[in-house]
Amino acid sequence: MDRQRQHTFQPVLIVALTAFAWLACIACNAAPRATLPSAQAGTRGAAPGPAAERYATSVPNGPAVLDDHAHTLERALTTACARRSVQLQGDARLLRLASWVAEHLAPDGTLPSQAALDQVTRHLGLTEPTPHVVVIASDRDDDVSERLTADIDSLLAEHDYSHYGSAAIERSSMMVYVVALTFRFVELTALPRAVALGTPIVLTGRLTHGYTSPELAVTRPDGRVVRGAPSSGRAFEFRVAADVAGVYRVEILAQSKLGILVVANFPLYVGEAPNESIELGPPEPAVSDPAEAAQRLLAMINRERSGVLLAPLVFDRTLASIASAHVADMLASGFVGHTSPTTGTASERVSRAGVRTGLVLENIGRGYSLGEVHAGLMQSPGHRGNLLHTQATHVGIGVAVQTESGHSVYLVTELFIRVTPKLPSNAGAQLLEGINLNRSRQRRSALREDAALTRVAERAATRCFADGQQSDAAVMEVVRVELANLAARRDHVAALLSLASSLADLAQLEAVLAPNLTSIGLGLAQGTRSDTPPNTVCAVLLLGQ
Repeated sequence: MDRQRQHTFQPVLIVALTAFAWLACIACNAAPRATLPSAQAGTRGAAPGPAAERYATSVPNGPAVLDDHAHTLERALTTACARRSVQLQGDARLLRLASWVAEHLAPDGTLPSQAALDQVTRHLGLTEPTPHVVVIASDRDDDVSERLTADIDSLLAEHDYSHYGSAAIERSSMMVYVVALTFRFVELTALPRAVALGTPIVLTGRLTHGYTSPELAVTRPDGRVVRGAPSSGRAFEFRVAADVAGVYRVEILAQSKLGILVVANFPLYVGEAPNESIELGPPEPAVSDPAEAAQRLLAMINRERSGVLLAPLVFDRTLASIASAHVADMLASGFVGHTSPTTGTASERVSRAGVRTGLVLENIGRGYSLGEVHAGLMQSPGHRGNLLHTQATHVGIGVAVQTESGHSVYLVTELFIRVTPKLPSNAGAQLLEGINLNRSRQRRSALREDAALTRVAERAATRCFADGQQSDAAVMEVVRVELANLAARRDHVAALLSLASSLADLAQLEAVLAPNLTSIGLGLAQGTRSDTPPNTVCAVLLLGQ
């Protein structure tokens, strides 16, 4: 008899945090002093010049500041950087982005949507998350430099940046000044934006600025999110199988002082050309009440889950309180990230609140509309994977609504956990059906239930949560003794004890998919003990050959 012990919830479902601390963080910190003339019509805009053929993190030749207004812009940047002891490198592509933003501001000074800014960023061949933007529009220039300096200084105080580009254009009698700031903490070997179907996608490079443990996440054309194991150190080489035509959203994550951070996020086009038409979209009505904002985000989340046939998430007030407290902490402490200097990680915050669970996921986003925040999360493979996690059952959402120059700005934390449901009365039959379905997918014969083995397994499973609970090893020793008393035809039986949060997890265990198995005994029990989350499922599976 072979004996195995496996706690599936421990390696799989303890914490799966994915951070995108700067998601949808677009800052328009100074409103125009007068209404701008309309610079566009319709919902589509022209891209800023020729499209880049390749993504590259190296800086191309060319100015980073528009020549006609270099003095005003450079003085503001130099003064703000000196105050914060920050060194920024100019990038001509960010100048083109800044010019495009200046041309496409709405008459009330509202920036183009997050989706539009992301499209332009990728059109220019940039790989980092969407840049942050400072905008000032004025019909007089006596205090522009001071205002620009103050707004840039405010951003430098909150975030780390590495590159900039800036421009100023005249619209009617007003000057519009734009500074684009970005963080580029990865050196990536240049790669084409579009590749032929079947061409292997290889991403090589190294992290910089102290970031470590690079990790890959990809949203495939069918919407599935696949992840790679983190690499040690800073160098990486990731391969993506481009076996289906469509858009692959690629994300590289890294460890930082604020937890896991997205350092690159961009689409790759396989077997098709990039879409260079910029969707501007209509403005979204503002929501001033944080509770209403949270409910709107919940509706967006559950609409996404419904579209892929996942159960809706239940809104949990305790989780909402934890998420709201984290939002308040970020605002008070001047950071955006998952690891707080005062409250620690998301899993620590959840545990401290008395919530016991085997799954903790957290999304953080910031934007000028709730739709922007949600769209940005869905564009990030890591965040999309959290939002559509098959094991998540409950969510809490915290929202802070701020006002910047007359525009609403939303800082959002979404906190997901799993609450294991009660087992159905026919759980054993459902588990066997799931096991045989997975076996058929691997072209392996179905297992038949052995009633005698099931009786042994059922008695053993009940001991997992019995008063005066035995150790798992003691439970399995009783199984060994009982199996020894069965007929000789059951000599070749493997025994497996597994603690899990769902029948689906148990049905995918490698041991139950072994090709030489013919029969099975299933014992299931549910309960809580000191080393498990509530409603943990204990399965004793006896596998006969």
